[in-house]
Amino acid sequence: MVLRAENVSKTFGQTRALNSVSIELEEGKVHALVGENGAGKSTLFKILSGYVVKDEGSIVYGDKEIDPAKLLMERNTDIGLVHQELNVNTSIGIAENIFFNQMRRFANSFGLIKKKELQHQAQLLLDDIEADIDVKKDIKSLDLGQLKVIQVAQALALNPKVLFLDESTAYLSVTEIKSLLKVVDTLKARGIALGYVSHHLDEIEMVADTLTILKDGNLVTTCKAADISRKEIESLMVGREQTYEFTQAGIDYSNKKPILELNSVTIPRLLQNVSLTLREGEILGIGGLKGAGGEAILNTIIGELKPSEGELVLYGNDYTPKGVFSANEVGIGYLPGNRQSEGLITDFSIIDNMLMSEIPRNSIFVDTKKGRSIAEHFKEYLSLRAGSLKDPCNSLSGGNMQKVVFAKCLVPNPKILLLNNPTRGIDVATRFDIYKKIHDLSKKEGLSVILLSEDLVELMGMSDRMLIFKNGKITKEFGYDEQPSEKEIIAYMT
Repeated sequence: MVLRAENVSKTFGQTRALNSVSIELEEGKVHALVGENGAGKSTLFKILSGYVVKDEGSIVYGDKEIDPAKLLMERNTDIGLVHQELNVNTSIGIAENIFFNQMRRFANSFGLIKKKELQHQAQLLLDDIEADIDVKKDIKSLDLGQLKVIQVAQALALNPKVLFLDESTAYLSVTEIKSLLKVVDTLKARGIALGYVSHHLDEIEMVADTLTILKDGNLVTTCKAADISRKEIESLMVGREQTYEFTQAGIDYSNKKPILELNSVTIPRLLQNVSLTLREGEILGIGGLKGAGGEAILNTIIGELKPSEGELVLYGNDYTPKGVFSANEVGIGYLPGNRQSEGLITDFSIIDNMLMSEIPRNSIFVDTKKGRSIAEHFKEYLSLRAGSLKDPCNSLSGGNMQKVVFAKCLVPNPKILLLNNPTRGIDVATRFDIYKKIHDLSKKEGLSVILLSEDLVELMGMSDRMLIFKNGKITKEFGYDEQPSEKEIIAYMT
């Protein structure tokens, strides 16, 4: 045993985030935490690494009780945390990011940084974890997976004996996830005790030796990962068996009215002569590897990208999009791929974020009573777990933040909804809640949806029709009556 938490509790305001939770981490083993958003996973990791102070309980490192917060403040800790949020500074170099908190090590007698030594030590660290990243490369050219590896290297630069990875794969593509999991294997082989949080249970199955399930801040069970099935994990996480099934509607929308069309749209290096039609009430799925063209399509529809050739048609009329807010005005809602950097102002309140897309007014004045009524409706409609609508969004779990972004999209009552990986980084129960809402909005209320997803099960299960992209082109359309396998879809992506 390297690190042990005994009966740790934490309360934020009126919310009991952790209630007498105990876990142990062992040398060279991965201890995974799973649970719904808001179960207490991130809070526990932040307490153990010193970023949050516990209210009750004890933490033992080796054979000695410690105060992680005090050790972190003194920079005298063997415990590291890779936060879910990407905190890499792209205005400085790779080496400077890795040794951001240790730059004095590389200063000469005049206080100037010895850049060659800095880069050499950074490269040694990256090579040690087989990161395949050249430290001299422009950091802005790295993909998200590589930036996350830089974040891991930053934690490893402090030579931790214990390392926590909190949702480190949440915003990564399949290829990027593989790169990061390779690093996890390397760290495990070096004898580092690892704590791991992910909502992707297939990842948990790949890396975990031990599994702890949390629910509403309480410890449900701890067991060997090999001794529990995925269905048992899901059931224990949410307190009930998951019953929602992915089913295509089986409806042929080919005779329905076109609501949005892209005709021969080209954007240099992003899209090549792309044409598509979205019909009333259908869910049009878009698949492909990151950078294949799916995000470019969504950004074109909201006006963040301008076509060099081609045209857009909305409700039968020529359409020139001018940005997210103008898209809202013509009935297009957009849920971005990164809820924290694009979807929310996290320091603002829940209600302010919800109403940002359409502020209710009474004549020229803000109608606060109506605004609160709207926000309360969506809080109930989306089963949002929050103490008060005036709480800041950064007090919420990732899944509840996503529900706030979803509410913001729905407040203006759109006719078209653009979804960029809507369930990325959220737990299975919240994911199914969102699936059901999307399905009902489409099938019962006639909302037209474009669903961009890197999760093939989600894409196949939710879409009425699918377009597969590769290198900015549509390589395959799967029609309303087709149900391809994952293997068939991947073949057109790669």
